[in-house]
Amino acid sequence: MTAAIVLGCLAALLIIVLCVPLNIALNTDIYGKPRLRMQISWFFGLVKKEMTTDREEPVEKKETTPKKKEVVPQKRRAGWRKASTLFKIIRIKGLLKNTKDLIWDVLSSFGARNLVVDLDIGLGDPADTGLVFAFIGPVIPFLRFPFPHKINLRPSFRDELVLEGTARGKVRLLPVQLIPPLLKFGFSLPAAKAAKILVSGRLRRKR
Repeated sequence: MTAAIVLGCLAALLIIVLCVPLNIALNTDIYGKPRLRMQISWFFGLVKKEMTTDREEPVEKKETTPKKKEVVPQKRRAGWRKASTLFKIIRIKGLLKNTKDLIWDVLSSFGARNLVVDLDIGLGDPADTGLVFAFIGPVIPFLRFPFPHKINLRPSFRDELVLEGTARGKVRLLPVQLIPPLLKFGFSLPAAKAAKILVSGRLRRKR
């Protein structure tokens, strides 16, 4: 009986905590070394946390003779396996719709103001980047409506990891509102199939 009361009190306390609004102010500039300024305010301003990163002066490096990159067949096979796994996930029936619904429900939980996102994104492999944007491309228009904000995500097909651009805005969130859409997506059949493919792909790479 005592254990049930304690568990009930803990559950009630958790719900109360999740119902307290969280305010986030973000301003980031990603060109080369990222520059970030973020302020998190919670529990009606009683709890505040500010995180910043400043650009440092570049450190002079000694000139070294560049080494020629060798293409390892094993790495090439690993890249094909990763692309194959990603393609299988994209083809799962119902996953795209569930992802759209998840993004819509999550963004609907945020009270965003003056949100501006302008990013170039690349995964280092043009094929992987193309597959990912073939998947998220149809979702991007849903990020702009009905929110009066500017959200632009563009693919970068350079042979290197790319994340460049700017993002700024203010967000207000009740954490408890994220629980239903996350549970709905996490326990859906398409999500279970995607998880199974990811796990099996990792097991194959370890062999």
